[in-house]
Amino acid sequence: MKIFDFFLIFILTLHTHYTKADVFRILDLEKDALQCRIDMTERATTELLISTYIIKKDDIGLGMLKLLIETAARGVKVRVILDSFGNELPPSLLFFLAEKGVEVRIFNRARLFEIHTFMDRMHGKVLIADIEHMIVGGRNLTEEYFELDPIGNFLDREVYTNNKKVAADVRKHFYAMWNNKRLTSIKVRKYPNDRNNAYWQKQIDDAWVSLQKRTNLTQNSTTDWANAPATTEVHATYDNFLRKKDGKVEISDKKDRRGTRQLIALIDSAKHTIDIENPYFHATPRWDRAFKRATQRGVKIRLLTNSECTNDVLIMQAVYRRARPHYLKMGIQIWEYEGNKRLHTKAFVVDTLTVLIGSYNIHALSEKNNTEVCLWVKDTTIAAQNLHIMNLNLLSAKYIQPNTINLSNQYFEDNAQCLPKGKITNLFMRTLAPLLSWVM
Repeated sequence: MKIFDFFLIFILTLHTHYTKADVFRILDLEKDALQCRIDMTERATTELLISTYIIKKDDIGLGMLKLLIETAARGVKVRVILDSFGNELPPSLLFFLAEKGVEVRIFNRARLFEIHTFMDRMHGKVLIADIEHMIVGGRNLTEEYFELDPIGNFLDREVYTNNKKVAADVRKHFYAMWNNKRLTSIKVRKYPNDRNNAYWQKQIDDAWVSLQKRTNLTQNSTTDWANAPATTEVHATYDNFLRKKDGKVEISDKKDRRGTRQLIALIDSAKHTIDIENPYFHATPRWDRAFKRATQRGVKIRLLTNSECTNDVLIMQAVYRRARPHYLKMGIQIWEYEGNKRLHTKAFVVDTLTVLIGSYNIHALSEKNNTEVCLWVKDTTIAAQNLHIMNLNLLSAKYIQPNTINLSNQYFEDNAQCLPKGKITNLFMRTLAPLLSWVM
């Protein structure tokens, strides 16, 4: 019996040593986020799925396309969904990709007299490799999100997980868009154009060479992204494209807002603290009620959002500024980021335990119109890591005193570079913001 027990312990030890546990690895540094994305693409063996809101013809966008073409050439199924508003790739390039085995579909092309095709956007950013390895967060496929833009870059965050269950779950969300003809479309050229293909092949090759020189990234990297402390079960939140009609569930071109309900449920679970990083903050009535319930329970809420200096959408800043006195009166502690980047992180921590990172902005567009994807986990160590990053960002933020309600009506800023943005924000507050606050 003792020999059997020893043998069993030995086998279990080997299993523990070689089996990877589920991880929730925060990708805060731009270089790590890019290297992880490259590694997942190069290591894919069966399927690679990508969705992104914005892609440009810069070194990041074109360089990643080169990797996708090489991945497809290995026999891997490569599928990409691009939002019609955020996509800057011309049809000739999309045709080239299709001929190289990279399948691309466009989300919600604008159609006259159909307002939802102008409002509803695919805002979730996802990479899924082999229904196991996954990256979710706020970064788009442009240089600004990887600290490569010479004018202005975004401060963002993503998460890597190797949880097969949650990857399969988000994969269902991806294919709910991919297979919905009311949501996505594709144009395929009947005959190859050799001259066009040669042009784009050179553009893609040159972009990849340039990207390597600028970043010192490693191809065929040996980094094990799953080599991180094990965590509890990882969860995904997103919206479904389903509706009930006559007692039956059918496919729809409108989302069911399941994601918002799940996120607010996390807010409602808070007992002590809620720490939020969100770049375009304007609480809808549903979110407003949730925050009121939290503060009435004695929950301390901290918010880090953009200032006029860093917000790249000044009309959104104006809408937020009009409502800022209300948030202060409610008891929300507000910090406005004034660092050398533009805040784009969407994350929050509840009770120093539950950590959520994704693409969801707390405003009407994310609740009603945009598709969003977030991952969350209950883990005190990961929560502490995310809060540490947030606290570092707070060092570059100004605290809005609760008694400075008049700041909502007039712009005060010592930084002279921000004065023009402040004046534009004030103009928008008096003109467009009152009209657009209900949709933003």
